[in-house]
Amino acid sequence: MRFLLIAAWVGISTAAVHAEESPPADDWKTPAIEQVEACRQIGTIDHGPSEDCIGLIVAACPGKNGSTSSMVECFEIERQYWASQIAAPLRTLRDYKARYDSDDEYAVAPRLDTYQQNWEVWLRNKCDFAGLRYGRGSIGRITRGLCEMRTTGERVLELELMVRQDVRQ
Repeated sequence: MRFLLIAAWVGISTAAVHAEESPPADDWKTPAIEQVEACRQIGTIDHGPSEDCIGLIVAACPGKNGSTSSMVECFEIERQYWASQIAAPLRTLRDYKARYDSDDEYAVAPRLDTYQQNWEVWLRNKCDFAGLRYGRGSIGRITRGLCEMRTTGERVLELELMVRQDVRQ
């Protein structure tokens, strides 16, 4: 019995020491996101930010060289970041176009939501197919995750370029 108590105490002490030494799991995210946002500020009215901004969060992700699950999780963390950035340029474009659209069949503002919904369907189909090319295993999951992350990032940069060109001329 005494042996079990000592073993339990050593286990708890060791866990406490490791908990104090190890940084929290999400400490890497904030600097990585700041790096992406700084990268996104670079660009011209004709070109916008570089697609090199895509993948910076994954590059900082501790699990990027780990198991399939940890790699896919890194892709998902960055995909979620990019997905959270889509609404702002869409809203800016919608508001701007609503002010200057004609009231006819060429109006852009009412079509932006449908345009985005169609893009989301296309994204799912594109990335599902990319993953299916490699089957259900690890390579298929990694390929699908990478596709969703890159394509979502590209979409944000595309929308932001539209804002630069249309709204801030």
